Amino acid sequence: MEKGFILPIFPTVITMNKIYRPFTQEELDFMLSFKDKVRENQSNTEDIYILENQKLLDIKKLCENALNDYLLQVYDPINPNNISLKITHSWLNFTKKGQFHHPHTHHNSILCGCLYVNATKDKDTITFTKMDSGENWQIQTNNENSINSNQFTISVETGDIIIFPSNLTHTVPTIETDGRVSLAFNSFFSGNIGFIEGPLKGINFLKIDLPNQKQFKPL
Repeated sequence: MEKGFILPIFPTVITMNKIYRPFTQEELDFMLSFKDKVRENQSNTEDIYILENQKLLDIKKLCENALNDYLLQVYDPINPNNISLKITHSWLNFTKKGQFHHPHTHHNSILCGCLYVNATKDKDTITFTKMDSGENWQIQTNNENSINSNQFTISVETGDIIIFPSNLTHTVPTIETDGRVSLAFNSFFSGNIGFIEGPLKGINFLKIDLPNQKQFKPL
């Protein structure tokens, strides 16, 4: 019997983009000015609205373009002109040699992403863990791939933008280089979601006018 054709259904999708231009000196100087303004015993900045600064408005636009590229390619909305993904929070990570990022997900976010400000392709990576499928067996694979592995690692370099579901567990293994800098961000829908047209029009319909989150403070 010939090998069957593999048809992956309901895959977990990650997109990879690039900003396709070097960072300007003004952008770099501004981002690197936060190097000593990180949370205690961590590598991420206390400021979680980095992309709201005027000096990074073009970077924000490029990151939101990457988010909406994912939205259009993966979700293929019936109303592409009336729905988008907007960045809600954004922060910088300054990861030193010997440090790592523990496995985690991002709450209150649809998609999250990471723009690599300084990363070396043959050394810097991000690792994703397979979502829980309920399987309680284990089979040792002959050749691991994106279908049969429980973890998948992607190499990254300066200028890369990785977009992925916010509930997908991810981690950064212990890094070998000194000076890895990344800009992470969360997002949420803005516009109309639910059934827009057809016989189910109006079911689960929700209009979201997402304001700039920086103007709000937690209670």
